[in-house]
Amino acid sequence: MAYRVQHRFWFDVDKPDEAALNDLTVDLKRARKFQTTIRDGIRLVSELQQGRVGALLELYPWLPAALGAQARDSRPITTALPPANDDGLIVVKPAASNGESALNFLDSAFKLIQ
Repeated sequence: MAYRVQHRFWFDVDKPDEAALNDLTVDLKRARKFQTTIRDGIRLVSELQQGRVGALLELYPWLPAALGAQARDSRPITTALPPANDDGLIVVKPAASNGESALNFLDSAFKLIQ
């Protein structure tokens, strides 16, 4: 049996970065692109945290050309991953930031789909 799940989250609009994210969310909803943006964003972040770039290249197929000669030569794009812990899992620590990077990501994503 199929069913739908809803997740809720809140923005603290007293914080400028979260207020800006709220404004962007309103714009995405008006354009009927909010759900797609959230799904793509979660999938993108999840894959990047696992050291994979498949979703990134699927969402932004122009990216390899923009990255230059390494991508044009069809060589894989590689990055150094943090060391694994004793369980063999890669520990990904969040960057200490004020949320500005999230705002930049959503702003860029919204501009791409307009």
